[in-house]
Amino acid sequence: MKRLNQNNPHNYFHVSGYCPYPAWPSESVSDVWSDFNDTLADFEDDHVKTHAFVLLPDHYEWICSMPEDADVLGTLSWFQECVGFVTLHSGAKSEFRDSAMEPQSFFIGPPNYTQLNSLDTYRQAYCYTYGSPTENKLVAKPQHYPYSTMPYVLGLMEDNLGFTCWDNMGLISHPQAVFDEIELYWMMYHKHIMGSDEPTN
Repeated sequence: MKRLNQNNPHNYFHVSGYCPYPAWPSESVSDVWSDFNDTLADFEDDHVKTHAFVLLPDHYEWICSMPEDADVLGTLSWFQECVGFVTLHSGAKSEFRDSAMEPQSFFIGPPNYTQLNSLDTYRQAYCYTYGSPTENKLVAKPQHYPYSTMPYVLGLMEDNLGFTCWDNMGLISHPQAVFDEIELYWMMYHKHIMGSDEPTN
């Protein structure tokens, strides 16, 4: 992949993790968003950079990068366990707090991840991630989805993220071009590869 930062070589990944329940086992999606926010901030201190993140009703989509010598699966698995631990000890519904539930059981197995080895695969993953809320009919436009880094990067939210979102696709300087690319991506997806579960990254 063409380096997005020549002076700080990282590998880039599209990551997702699924909840084993119809919805996150918390009092509200807002609580889960806060738990992910706190955990992403902690992992930023460990040199894991977030480039896009979206929390959906039963899973998350995340584009991140980490140093080339990082233990990728170990880091991402620990991330999920940390999210589960925080949720279990904060906003989890009472039936989950009172059970013998383990933090790692907040997700179906280890995280799914794909290394993004080219700018083209990065752009596809970026469009897939940010377009997921509209594809799932949660909002009409991706910039209006509150559990996404997009509206924060654009300055549309009153509060701030607890971590840095390192956007590489010109979202701040050319937002409409990014919106158009996301829309085109999903249009082409439905036209050409509806037979697959998700677009190829």
